[in-house]
Amino acid sequence: MVPPNLSDKSTTAKPPKLLDQVRDKLRVKHYSIRTEQTYVDWIKRYIFFHDKRHPKNMQARDVEAFFTHGAGVARPLGCFHHDDLYPRP
Repeated sequence: MVPPNLSDKSTTAKPPKLLDQVRDKLRVKHYSIRTEQTYVDWIKRYIFFHDKRHPKNMQARDVEAFFTHGAGVARPLGCFHHDDLYPRP
């Protein structure tokens, strides 16, 4: 009997990447594909805003900086459903 080659990298599985974890979680919760795409898009924007740093390495001030920056764009980040509640005239 030959012992398994433990140095073989094919036997060690890498944990899923962040966006794959998000997609898996949203699918388990039966979110629509469009909602999944929107969530993933916002997560990508957040990561790219912070020069591709992983979110687990960020702090509350990083989240605040992202939303503060978003307040200066044409459509603030916090108004996803605001137009539904308060339609424009």
